[in-house]
Formats: sequence, C-alpha cells, structure tokens
Amino acid sequence: ATVRISKQGTYSVKAQSANGCYASDTLIIKKLFPLPLVKLSPDNWLCEGSIRTLNAGSGYQTYLWQDGSASSTLNVDTTGTYSVRVKDQNGCAGGDTVLIDQIIPKSSGFLMTDTVICDGFPTKIQASTSFNSYNWSTGDQNNYIIIKKGGIYSLTITDQFGCSSTSSVSVQTKQCLTGIFFPSAFSPNSDGNNDIFRPNVLGNLRTYQLQIFNRWGQKVFESTDFTAGWEGKSNGMMQISGVYVWLCHYQLDGETEKSNSGTVFLLR
Repeated sequence: ATVRISKQGTYSVKAQSANGCYASDTLIIKKLFPLPLVKLSPDNWLCEGSIRTLNAGSGYQTYLWQDGSASSTLNVDTTGTYSVRVKDQNGCAGGDTVLIDQIIPKSSGFLMTDTVICDGFPTKIQASTSFNSYNWSTGDQNNYIIIKKGGIYSLTITDQFGCSSTSSVSVQTKQCLTGIFFPSAFSPNSDGNNDIFRPNVLGNLRTYQLQIFNRWGQKVFESTDFTAGWEGKSNGMMQISGVYVWLCHYQLDGETEKSNSGTVFLLR
C-alpha cells in the first residue's frame, strides 16, 4: 500500500478492490529539495560564569529546541545535551545535537600583586602566563605594559578556549632618586661591553639634548634621544682615543631645566 522513494522519476501504482475492480495513478517527482544542514558548535565546554549562545542558523521556517523554545538561538549556562529540529520553506526537516560536559574555570593569578614604584620611573607589568589575547585598561594589547605613574591597571585575557578573565593591580608611587648620570669612559670596540656612551637616566625626561666635542672644539655628536648614545664616530669616521667634552641640557618631570657638562675618555 505504500512505498518509500528517494530519487527523481515517475512512480505509478495499480490497485484492485475486493470486488475485482482496478484503479491506477501516476506521480512524477521532478525535484528533490536538500535537507536542512544544521551544525551547532561542537565545542563541549562552557566558560565559568558566562552564557554561551547556540545558533541553529537563520532562514528556516520553524525551530524546536529540546526545551520547547522556538527561536533560532538558545542561551545555555550549564552542562547538558542540547538539540534542535528545524523545518525549511519546503517542509524538509533537519537538526543537530551537542553535548556540553565541561566547565572551563576562570584564569587567575596572572598579574602581580599590588606594588609600589618610583614615581616617573618606567616599570613593566607583565602577565605571568601565556594567553591568546590581552586587553589592558591602557588600550595596550601586548602581554605587558610600561607604566610611570600610579593607579589601578586591569587586564582582560582570553585563553585557548575563548574564555575571558579580568584581573587588576593597584600601583602606588614613592619619590626616588632622580637625575642623569654619565660614565667617565667607554671603549667602542664592538666587544659588547661599554661600546656606547650614553647616560643612566633616573626619572622621566621631558627634554634632552646631548652634544660632544673633541679637543679642538669640533662637534662630533649630537642627539635629543637619550637612548641613542655615541658610538665613537663622527660622520661615519672612527674617532681617535682621547678625552672628549660633553654638554647636556635636560629637564625631568617636576624639575626645572638643567645643564651639565663633563669629560669622557674614549679608549680603543
């Protein structure tokens, strides 16, 4: 009395009644509609304290989740088995099921404890564990920030599961020794020791200018960047061993502009 078909084609049937009478009919299947292909995320975890949205996709005529809800998405916040059944505009049905059986705990302890730094001195605050992404309250997105002032700094990390956690560190400041100090000698011989003449800066520089002169008063070096020291050259030429005079104008945060001078011995 029935037959199951799954292909296009012409299907006919002839039936005989109890009285011996015959009847027949023919059905032509011209088109096969594909079944809806629903794919819920296969991830079997939830982030602790968060809500995950399961999405069955858009454009279907009807939706039916295991809890009886009928929207295209379902928000879940606990472990369990979740399934959905959909029907499209052609009346074709499809569905999917996902088992969530793991809760990923929030990350913690990845920032240093509250600390005190010297006011104006660059200090690094770094996450102690490797994560997929970092978002500091300063806007930085590295695993560390360089700070010079006190305050509360927070970091939101995202781990390999896509779960996010936030931690903060309170930084207070104290007044420390400030100043700018130059070495008395250097040896630019490319051995990795004392190859560059530059100052040790304690504090936050607002302005800086360094000039260096040879024994005849000729300027052999000038810079406004204290990290770019003198390598013992002038116009690409190696300078001879001897005493050179330096003159530095600078201003530190909270202080007036100052000028210092001295000599440095270049040793080859």
